[in-house]
Amino acid sequence: MRQRIGIVQALLNDPKILIVDEPTVGLDLNERMNFRNLINSLSKDKIIILSTHIVSDVESSAEKIVLMNKGKLICYCKNEELLNSLEGNV
Repeated sequence: MRQRIGIVQALLNDPKILIVDEPTVGLDLNERMNFRNLINSLSKDKIIILSTHIVSDVESSAEKIVLMNKGKLICYCKNEELLNSLEGNV
């Protein structure tokens, strides 16, 4: 319930940029899927920055991925390009 309230609070003023940090932690599978659908629908007219370690959340939501480590850019590419470059290494 706290996650839902936090999401609603973030959307109240219809921001152009939405930054979410680990938004699906603690949600069950159905709620994670609902959140993904919400993010996908919002991304049509907003920039959404999603910080997460859950690869399936990124894979289903992102068109482009930025990987950073200690503030340094490691990778900026399309989802498919990243997955192809990691094939056989993960």
